[in-house]
Order: sequence, then structure tokens, then C-alpha cells
Amino acid sequence: MEEFIFEEHVTKFDYSPIIEKLEKKLEKTWFKWRKVALEEKIWLRKEQKKGTDNGYEYLSELFSEIKKQNICKIGYRVFPDDNMKLFAEGQGIEKVDLNGKLVFEKDENEKITKIPITIGSNDDCHITIPAQPQIELPMFGKLTLSYKFKAEVYAFIEYKETKDPEQILKFNLSSGEPLKYCFYKKDGKICYRIGDGLDNALRQDMFGHNNDNDEKIMGPEFSMYGQIHIGDTLFYQGNFECDSYWFPYCIKPDNDSRNKEKSHVPKQPEAVVQR
Repeated sequence: MEEFIFEEHVTKFDYSPIIEKLEKKLEKTWFKWRKVALEEKIWLRKEQKKGTDNGYEYLSELFSEIKKQNICKIGYRVFPDDNMKLFAEGQGIEKVDLNGKLVFEKDENEKITKIPITIGSNDDCHITIPAQPQIELPMFGKLTLSYKFKAEVYAFIEYKETKDPEQILKFNLSSGEPLKYCFYKKDGKICYRIGDGLDNALRQDMFGHNNDNDEKIMGPEFSMYGQIHIGDTLFYQGNFECDSYWFPYCIKPDNDSRNKEKSHVPKQPEAVVQR
């Protein structure tokens, strides 16, 4: 299995030529209704360009930090039908800050607890455990996460390739409902576009955030487990989730580029229970 290098497989889709072509059409158009339609399309493509630029910048930084921080490894395999699957495994011990009141909910008759935390210096998110803590947690303080995780994500196996660079969804002609996300390739690379199949896989499935699997052939496979301590007290052991878009693959980098210590554990921590 080879290491997955983001830039070797993914390139950013450029909406600029499409926008320029539409703007030239707008300059030559005299009909008011046509002008309105073109203006709306130009606005939409500009919004897609903005979202694509931001999304690609985030993913490029994410995979760069994954390689730099070395909390996990990501490999890939390409199958005979040209489908790509990513494999990730990682582990570590991380001290995080409690930063608010716990939220208790019921999910299909199962009690869950959302614990607001800050990982690193600026990643505000929640840990979700399928239980309620047996001890009272303060609103502020330190938690220690001892964790292992793994993920297997198909980059586009459940999606359909399109030859139309502007097409993101395929539709059922009879009902008009979207059937599948699309992905688009150019010069041997997958083009990243906001809202398409690749975007859904890397920003949702990779973290296990996408729970809407009704239309999926294969849903995301993501799991994380370990122990959570407050001080020296163990208050949870088992599977848990986190709604960060950085952790557990890496720690979100500081926006102001300040140096900060990161607790990386390349070897299996003793506190993590073997399964």
C-alpha cells in the first residue's frame, strides 16, 4: 500500500474560465431575461469558486499537517475499476480544555453526552460519548484523551464520474431528485469542487460525520476509542466521536503561527485498551 500524497492525486478545479466565458456572453446579450439568467449563473459560479478555493486550501493544509505531525498514516489502494480507497490509522494522548456546559441528548433511545472542548489553541468542538458521565464534570478544566482510531474511505466508489466539469449531482429525470454525487477528472487527477463527490468523501466521510447513508452504496467506516480522564480519574472508556474537522488526524494549526507544544505519541499508549 502506498502513502497518500494529496497533491499527487487531487487538483483544484478552476472556475475562472467558466466565469470569464459567461461574462463575455453577458456583454453581448441585449435581452433582459437573458441578462438576468446569466447574472444569476455568474453569481453561482463565483460562489462555487469561492467555496472551492476555501475547501481546497483547508484540505491541502489538513493533509500537510497530517504528514508533518505524524499522528497517523494514510495509505491508498487503486482498484482495477479505477476506484480509490484511503486507509488511515492513528493513536495518541492529547490534553484538551473543557470549555462549557455538557449537553445531554437521546439518540434512538440511547443517551449521549456532548462535551464541549478546545483541542490545541483554537479548535472548538465536541466529544460525544454514548453514555452519561458517572462523575460531575466542571465547565472548565483539562481532559486527557488516550485514543486510537482507524478509517477506510472510498474517495468516489459510490459516486459517478461526469464528463461535464460543471455537473456536481446526477438527477433522476422522472422525479428531479438528485441520485448521486459526481466527481470529475482532468489530466489523471481528481478535480476538487465544492459540493461534489470528492468533497463529500474528504470533508464528511473521512471523519465519520456523514450519517445520511440512504443513497450510499458504501458508507464511511470510521471508529475511535480509548479512555478519557479528568486529572487522574478515568470517567469514560470505550468508543467516542469528535466533530472536529482536524482531530484525530492532526491538531489544528495556530492561525497566528505561534509555536505550541503538541503531545504526539507515535507508539501505542499503555492507557488505550486493546480490542
